[in-house]
Amino acid sequence: MFLFTGGCGGYIEPSAGTTGTIQSKNYGTGNYDPYTNCIWIFQAPTEHQVQLTIDFVGETFEGACADYIEIKDGTASSDSVLDEFCGTFSGHVVTSTARWMYFRFKTDAINATSGLNARYTAVFAGAVINNISTPLQNCRTHEFECSNRRCMARSYLCDGFNDCGCDANCDEDDCNGLGIEKFTRIGFSAGIGAGMFLILCILIYFTDRYSKRKALLKQQMEEEKERRGKRGKRDDKKTAAKVAWHD
Repeated sequence: MFLFTGGCGGYIEPSAGTTGTIQSKNYGTGNYDPYTNCIWIFQAPTEHQVQLTIDFVGETFEGACADYIEIKDGTASSDSVLDEFCGTFSGHVVTSTARWMYFRFKTDAINATSGLNARYTAVFAGAVINNISTPLQNCRTHEFECSNRRCMARSYLCDGFNDCGCDANCDEDDCNGLGIEKFTRIGFSAGIGAGMFLILCILIYFTDRYSKRKALLKQQMEEEKERRGKRGKRDDKKTAAKVAWHD
């Protein structure tokens, strides 16, 4: 059986004997979009591994990867890297160690190419991998569960960036309350960030002034106390001298 999985990112459970395909947007007809961030999470059946056969045309800028794919042995961005490249590959095969695989396709905004076409399937590995427990976790109360099974802090919802790495039931869905475009929202978010930074700088400035003023007043009080102490000693000496003269 052959399956085609459209869209950006998702949670895929390939079954034994089934082959499917994931593609970047416009693959075969044009170039992918700028600022693409697509993350797929794969989970194979018991005693099976995930296997991908990848055709990819990436891009570099000044010697560094600009448009690239990243494959990890698990379900999280912090897991061990299986492969990462931004060159041109055809028929490149990557197999997970256990039943899970994290696959990310990310681009910048400068140039674009034909992108990604990857065929996935589940290959039999045997009971040897059964002792590896699932890395998938239930999202906590303060987190949002994306359709690709990733957990994101709710503070990322509707911030203008595709943090989940998917385009259906993800963090940027139903975010039209302000009625503004994506890049306008990005600029709006940047403006809020700059405003908060300015307020923080003002608070630091006035806090510093207050601390210095408080320290100066304390110093003046100590100096005044010291002057009074010296004056009191002189008065005591004069009083003692008068008493001695009368005696």
